[in-house]
Order: sequence, then C-alpha cells, then structure tokens
Amino acid sequence: MTIFSPDIKFKYPWRSYQQRVLDELNTHMEDEHLHVIAPPGSGKTVLGLEVMLRLGKPTLILAPTLAIRNQWIQRFTELFLRQDSTPDWISKDIRNPSRVTVVTYQGLHAACNNRKEGNYQIDFEHETDIIDAKRSNFLNLPAIIKGLKAQGIETFILDEAHHLKNEWWQTLDRLKKAMKPKMVGLTATPPYDVTGLEWHRYLELNGAIDAEITVPELVRQGDLCPHQDYVYCCLPSDEELQAIRGFRVKASEVFSLVKENETLLVAISNHPIIVDPIAQEYQIHENLAFYSACLIYLHAKAIEITPLHFELLGIPNHPEDLRLPELDFAWMEVLLRSYLFDEKGYFKEQFEEERKQLLNTLRRSGVIERRTIKFDQGPKILQRLNSSVSKLGAIEQIANFEYSQLKHSLRQVILTDFVRKEYLLNSSINDVPLQKIGVLPIFEQLRRNNQQNIKLGVLSGTIVIIPISAYENFLSAYKRLEKVDALSLKPLAFDSAYYLIQVTDQTRDGMVAVVTKLFEMGNIEVLIGTKALLGEGWDAPAINSLLLASVVGSFVSSNQMRGRAIRTNLAIPDKTSNIWHIACVDPSAKDGGQELLLLKRRFRNFVGLSENVETSIENGIARIGLPEQMDSAGISNFNAHNFNLATQRNRLAQQWETAINKGSQLLEELKVPFIEPDKFQGFKAAEMKKTIRNMTASLGSALVFYLEWSTQVSMKMMKWMGASGGQVMLGMFGVGTVYFSSKALRTFRYYVKYRDVTKDIYQIGNALIKTLCKNRIFSSSVLDLKVLTYSDGYGAVFCHLDGGTTYEKSLFVQMIQEIVEPIDMPRYIIVRKSFALKVLRQYDYHAVPELLGKRAALANDFAQYWQEEVGKCELIFTKSLEGRKLLIRSKVAALANHFSEDTSVQHVNIWR
Repeated sequence: MTIFSPDIKFKYPWRSYQQRVLDELNTHMEDEHLHVIAPPGSGKTVLGLEVMLRLGKPTLILAPTLAIRNQWIQRFTELFLRQDSTPDWISKDIRNPSRVTVVTYQGLHAACNNRKEGNYQIDFEHETDIIDAKRSNFLNLPAIIKGLKAQGIETFILDEAHHLKNEWWQTLDRLKKAMKPKMVGLTATPPYDVTGLEWHRYLELNGAIDAEITVPELVRQGDLCPHQDYVYCCLPSDEELQAIRGFRVKASEVFSLVKENETLLVAISNHPIIVDPIAQEYQIHENLAFYSACLIYLHAKAIEITPLHFELLGIPNHPEDLRLPELDFAWMEVLLRSYLFDEKGYFKEQFEEERKQLLNTLRRSGVIERRTIKFDQGPKILQRLNSSVSKLGAIEQIANFEYSQLKHSLRQVILTDFVRKEYLLNSSINDVPLQKIGVLPIFEQLRRNNQQNIKLGVLSGTIVIIPISAYENFLSAYKRLEKVDALSLKPLAFDSAYYLIQVTDQTRDGMVAVVTKLFEMGNIEVLIGTKALLGEGWDAPAINSLLLASVVGSFVSSNQMRGRAIRTNLAIPDKTSNIWHIACVDPSAKDGGQELLLLKRRFRNFVGLSENVETSIENGIARIGLPEQMDSAGISNFNAHNFNLATQRNRLAQQWETAINKGSQLLEELKVPFIEPDKFQGFKAAEMKKTIRNMTASLGSALVFYLEWSTQVSMKMMKWMGASGGQVMLGMFGVGTVYFSSKALRTFRYYVKYRDVTKDIYQIGNALIKTLCKNRIFSSSVLDLKVLTYSDGYGAVFCHLDGGTTYEKSLFVQMIQEIVEPIDMPRYIIVRKSFALKVLRQYDYHAVPELLGKRAALANDFAQYWQEEVGKCELIFTKSLEGRKLLIRSKVAALANHFSEDTSVQHVNIWR
C-alpha cells in the first residue's frame, strides 16, 4: 500500500524510454534493485521520483552535491506536487529524517561518523572538493539507522553513485546491509574505466544494469539536441615556448649526465639481478620493468650481456637475438625510479650518499617533483600548457565567433577550474597582466576586448558579476526568494557597466537560481563559471554553446560538463549546440604534448558525430581529425576548418538523422589496431592469404620460366663469349635468384606478421563466453550470445558481444582486452601453439583474464575451451618456477612496444 496521495502525479507525458522502464518495473525489481543508465538531460530525476511513488514506501534519496539535492526537491514540488513550497514531510537533514529524506553522500557519511557536513563541502575559494582524511568510526551509524527505521524507510535512491569515495561507500554499504531496502540506482556515467574490484563494488551496491539509454537514441527521440564537438588548438606564447624548450634542453643535458654517471653504472652492473639472474629469478619476476630497464641501460653502455641472461630469457647465446629498444627517457625513468625511490635494500645500503646527490641534481633541474620522474613531459611543462595565456585569446576568438553567428540568441557557458580572485581589483583601473586561466581572467579578457558589447556574467561559489542592464531583473527575481537583506551588491570598481555580488553560504543556492534565470532570459549572453559549481546538476536548457576551459579528463567529470549543453529547450525546438574544447599544443613534443593526450582521454568518454570519411556516431578523438602537422600553419588551418564547420549549425540535425539511420544500437567494442595502419592498404592489396597462394604459383612459374630462359641464354652466351661469358651469366642468374627469393620471403614475412586476426579474436571470444556461461558468471544462456568480429579499411579488427546484458557485454570486452594486450602480471598464461602456413611453428602468449585467473578451476575451463575453439595450448601458472621464466620471456620479448600508444588495444563505442 502506498503512503503517497494518488493526487501526486507527474504533470507531463512520459517519454517512450521512461515509459518502457516503468512498464517493466516489477520485473526489474525482482532482485530488489533497479539500475538505470541514461545521459544528462534524459529525465533520470523525474523517473526516480515516479519509481519512488510506485514503490510507495518512505524513501531516502542520496545525491552527490547540494545543488543536485535541492534539484530533487525542486523537481518533486514543481512537477509532481505542483506547488512552490516544500511540504514538511520532506527533510534535508539525515539526523532528522522524514517520509522523504534527501541528503548528500557526504552528509550521510558525516552524520554516521559524528562530523559536520561542512568538512566535505566544495572549497569555493578554488572550487575544488575537500575530503576529510580522518578514518571512519561509524560511531553514530546505529542512531542514523534507528532514525530511518522509525520513519519506515524502505527505499534508497542513489543518484550518480559513481561519486562514492571509498569511505563513503563503506558507510552506505553498512547502512544498506542493516536496512535491506529496495535500491534504485540512477547514473549518466557508470564507472566503466575503473578496476574490476571497483566495478564489482559498484554493481553490488546498485545491482546489475537493467536499462541503458544512449545519446543517439535520445537525439533520435528529440530528448537531446543535435550537437557537435570542436577542438581549438593554440600554441604557447613565445615566452612560454622558450621556457618549455629550455626545460627540454636542460632535461636532455641531465639525461646525458645521468647516462654517463659512473656510480650508476657500477650500481647497475653489480646488482644481484644482473650478476646472477638465475638466482634472482623471483625478484626479476616481481619487477620485470626494472630488470628490463637494467638490460636496456647496460646494452646502451655497450656492456656485454652475459649468457646467464640468455638462458633466463630462453634465447640462444647470440647478442643479436636479444633485441632491446634504445635507452630513452621512458626507460631511464623506470631505472631511476627503482634506484632512487623503490628499492630499499642493495641501493640504499651501498649507494646512499650517491643517490642523494643525484636526487638533488634531478630536483634542481625540475626533472623530479614529488617522487615523479619526467624527462620529457614534466609537471613544469604541463603547468605551462595548462595556464598558457594563449588560451585566453582562444576563448575570446571562440566567444566572438559564436556571437557573430547567433547575436543575441547566443547562450554560451565557459567552464574552467579556478576563480583566481587575485584578478579582482578594488581600484578604478584593472590593467593587471592576465597570466593565468580562471573565471576572472577569462572575464577580464572578454571585458577588455568586448567590441561587440556581449552581455557577460560570472557565476562562482564566492563571486557573481552581472551586467548593469540585468540589474532590475536580478533584484526582481531575488526579492521573490525573500533574502534581499543578505545581499551584498555594488558596482564593479573598475567598470560601472557591471555589478559585483559577494556570495555567502546563506545566499549561494538562491544566487545560482537567479543568475541562471537571467541567463535563460538573455540578460547574460556569455556566462563564465567553474566546473565544480556548474559542471554537474546545474540545469540551463538554453545553453547553445559550451566552452570547456578545464583541464579535467576523467570519464565522469568531462561527460557531466558536456551534458550541460546537449539538453533540449522546449522554447527553441530546433536548438543545436556547439561544444568547444581547448588544447595548448606543445610543438617541441612529437605527440603534441600532454594537453592533447588529456584531450584524447576526454574524447574516449563520449560519443558524437564523425565526419572523417562518412557521417557516423562513435567515440574517440579520431572523429575530430586532429592536424597532422602541429606547427603554426597546420594548427591555423585546423582551427579555420572547425570554424567553417561550426557556422553550419543547420546541418547538424540532418547529419544526426543520417548517422542514426545507419544503426540501431550503441555497441561497446574492442579495437585491435593494425600495427602499421599507413601501410595496410598496400598489404591489403596483396589480399594476404589469397596472395600467398597466388604468389607461390606466380613466383614458381616465373622461376621456372626464368631458369629455362637463363639456361638457354647462358649456353648461347658461353658458345659466343666462351668461359668468361658463362661466368657473367651465372652471376646474373645468381642475382635473379636472390631477387625472386627475397620477394617471396618478404611477402611470406608480411603474412606471418600481419595475418588476419579477425578469426583469431572470434575463436578466442567463443572460448571465453563458454567459460563464463558454464561457471554462471554470465546469467545469459550461451545460445543467446554471439561473438561478432570484423575489420575496417585500415586493418583494425573490432569485436563485440551480441546478446546478453549490458554488464555482460562490457565485461566481455574488458576480458578480451586482457587476453590480447601485452602481458602484464597474470596468474595464468595461455601458451598458444600454431603454425604459419603449416610450416613455421609459432608461440603466442596470452594472459588469462584476472577474473578467471583467481581460481585454478576457472583457468582450466578456459584452457579446455581454448583447445576446442582456438587450437593447441598450454596453461601455465606464473607463480611456479616454469611460469616465472615464461612470464619473463614473454614480457621481455615485447619490450619494443612497451611504451607505444598508437598500437594499443582500445575500447570503442560505435553506433551500428
């Protein structure tokens, strides 16, 4: 029986996917859990409130921030109760719960540990999260449980539970076990990129995923607007670039000094793992990276590698058979990490003073900071790129561009990481040089160069700035909050066209609501704020341009920030959004530097339109097409191209429709890139296996013809020129033979190295799902699951699971990745024995996935199914003597690719 009045109803019709979840609610709740994944803007809050009403029991709602907590109450009163005031049976205090209690995860944790919730609030000075480092004692947990039970609470709703820190999770886990409630988990960003243990913990709390709504589905249904991501690349200023290059020169000099350091050479040469590797096999097994770095270092110093190492590595006693990469920055960092920090025995006992001297040298040069060693991409370089003043010019250019396109219809939000209050002067002139990125420096950059009279505003946790034209509307909206007495408002000291408002704890919530309303009305056209305050939970459907001037790259944060702009606007049915990402390129780095790497990580986290070859929907930075040449000309052309695309907003709706019509679902897939994609078309033209057969016939025919022809010509030449002519012809014959043989061997070598692995992945996938189904790790029947593999035009192989639950599909891709990636430290290894063309024996090493490697029975089942589906193999336990040797050999054999990102296995999401 429900405790809620039948008059409490949602005032609008349900969207189709919401209705689907509600229709299937009884089925989903059979395990006492409902777990729904849907992007920002899809209506998760109202869906959760409706589920609460249908379950009909007193409810505890947990939210990640105060803003989102208040949003739950606001949505309920406006859209269900249809009133402005909050009823007394809704509580925001976990210590005094009511029929519906809405609190933050931080507040719950603080209350259960007898602490103030303030310890967990945002630091509004710098807009960063502060987490209390004190250990949990749970002293007040029994009292909290007693209070909740007294209210009869039987339902927990968890909003964005990916926010749970370890301590918070422990609190909620204890509460759940004591209360045994029905659990409703709602999130836009499930933590797919966490460890297996964290993922298991997440599912244990929320239950298996019941329903997932994707961005393409929501765009198709009109619940999210058509949108596109654009990247603006900028170069550091001359001064910044000079400092970066200066650091690189210094780092290279330090690298050379370290390489020539005689004490280091003595220390490494006499290390036990080098002197007697056989006796130190266990230590080598436990720290293979360091052992590898030692071999690479000694090889670079022209020190002979002794036969004991060849024996350990299973390599014949020939130095040329030990193929080691060059000693570069990355390997030197691995070596020094152990020499300076990690190893407490040999180095510390015998080289303590020398280590301290080297450590001080590296610290003075900036190569080391907080036990982190970076020769190439040090923290000083990253700091320069993150705070480059060139970004301020980029922001100004983007804001002016968008205003030139939309004029007074522009609703642009600029999100950054810090407020930078030092740029707010109490003087009649503010001409302080802008040397950092932050809310106030961005405001100043735009204010000082505001030729188009754009209406600028600032919204942060401590400071609000509004244009004078918005003053009357601001006061009118604020009076309705009945908090005018607490308002501190005055003209901006250095520009009377703006008002400055100091925000307090009492006025913060109301201030956000009022400034948001001004923005929606057009009193503010460009709003600058912090991602901590506005990046999650803030709702302003009018946004049609988002500029991310934040360096955050995490899966959750970047997706939440981007989600602010893609919501539909009922007042503007044909709304489209442009989302701008800024990256400062380091032209002295081959890969463009750390900010581009950060951008690549960000783009892995969400899907959007790709226009590279044909319109499609997928994730990853490749869909943007970064410039090949990271120089001034290349970047300028790239930015101009993006501006040109961004002018064509009217094409976005059609492009989304075209791309959506090409598929029906968003698939999580594994991508195994071709080793040399730029050469793939040449290899593909040979059609691999078909070419091998044709090559044998054609080369054989050519060789027979050549032998016949050359023999005839040789005999004639010998009659005409004598013996000397015959020798000449024999020489020509030898050259021809070598030519044909080398062609044949090269083609054969290409086949062996680049053979089509589509079939391999398919067979491995079948062995995996049979193992998972047999051991009931998958609840779906093996008959309902199908492994699908295919390759693209660049030789990359894709694989995904057809059928099964969302969790099963994700776990399958994760485990396939563990199998095909270079071996790390698995408990079990599959040694695969195969033949190339039934002639050349090959041994491939694959890790048994961590989940299957935990128990010998699971690993044996996997090996058995491998035998059936893939072929002959041997299962090796790496903790044994034989296993350690094999693990060492397999890892050292792959040293050359250890630091390569271009050929790494990837998770991708593609609409098919």
